[in-house]
Amino acid sequence: MAQLNVALIGYAFMGRAHSNAYRQVGRFFTPKYLPRMKVLCGRTPAAVKTAADQLGWEETSTDWREVVRRKDIDIVDIVTPGDSHAEIAIEAAKAGKVVFCEKPLANTVKESERMLAAVKKAGVIHMICHNYRKAPAVTLAKQSADSREAARAAAQAAEKSGAAVIVTDLPADWTLAVVDAVKLPVINIGDVFTTGPTEAAYVIDELVKPNSVIPSHANEVATKSGQVIAGSRTETFMKAVKVPAHVPLSGKTMSFDGSGKCASGC
Repeated sequence: MAQLNVALIGYAFMGRAHSNAYRQVGRFFTPKYLPRMKVLCGRTPAAVKTAADQLGWEETSTDWREVVRRKDIDIVDIVTPGDSHAEIAIEAAKAGKVVFCEKPLANTVKESERMLAAVKKAGVIHMICHNYRKAPAVTLAKQSADSREAARAAAQAAEKSGAAVIVTDLPADWTLAVVDAVKLPVINIGDVFTTGPTEAAYVIDELVKPNSVIPSHANEVATKSGQVIAGSRTETFMKAVKVPAHVPLSGKTMSFDGSGKCASGC
């Protein structure tokens, strides 16, 4: 099977997730092309070498500019912090690469517009990693959303399959297909192009109506010493939302029952 050479820029949490996906995709699906984990790029030589050895990358580099210009690289996957997404994506587009960028797309609307203009001008394939759009329950919901009755049937099927996640940027006509099945949503509260904390609270209280919620992607430090920081987006959301909101903490495991209610660790 033909392969596409991938350069992954960044190797922290999302870099590990993407690396795992590249390793596993051929075992779960039959893609037209298989990814070849060609080069992992990071700032610290020793750390990026350790990550590459652990995650399965063939080569390492500390110069992303040199990597995106390499003729043997087909895909540039960007999982760095958001303040560097625009610069890397624009240069990758200029070099004619497929551009795959983690969310949030950028830190400002203007940066996002520049990125979109660059990939359109270059005529390259591009994608932001809104990965739950490809989840089976969500895909089924999209296919069924044209019919109210079919959409509600899709919701019931999603509930039976254990679907418990909603993506905040779903079009409004998808709501019928997913809202009845959601007991524990994870909602973005601070992304560019999604929602702020009060808007997210409205979505949870008035549209989704789950039993509890996990706030995510505040794009700022949310906790300190195990406590939510006063004045943060996370605190604003938690004060505005009517259902219990549970914030993940490092080293602490939360578990939830089938109804979406916290069973332990919350």
